[in-house]
Amino acid sequence: MHLTTTILMGLLALLLIATGTMKLLDNATARGNADHLGISANLSRAIGIAEIAGAAGLILGIFFVPLAIITATAVLILMIGAIVYHARAHDSFTAILPAVLSPRRPWRSSC
Repeated sequence: MHLTTTILMGLLALLLIATGTMKLLDNATARGNADHLGISANLSRAIGIAEIAGAAGLILGIFFVPLAIITATAVLILMIGAIVYHARAHDSFTAILPAVLSPRRPWRSSC
């Protein structure tokens, strides 16, 4: 795997760990965002678990490429769900932007 791909996978994993942990701990910011999007506390925790599992899959995928592909696909589906929920809440493009930028295919690299 290319160095650039590995770095991007690591950064995405860190982002997923941070946001997943906030959801699992029911952080005030995460709770406010969930309320704004109409997401229940249980669904928010489930999303947090999925984000942390995605981070683990990306990290392990550095050493086992098929796992990276499967995990990246799952993270893409998670981010599509985030885009849908933000669109339903009539959020501006800048609010939706993190979900749009996150689902890059980390197993592909042009380098």
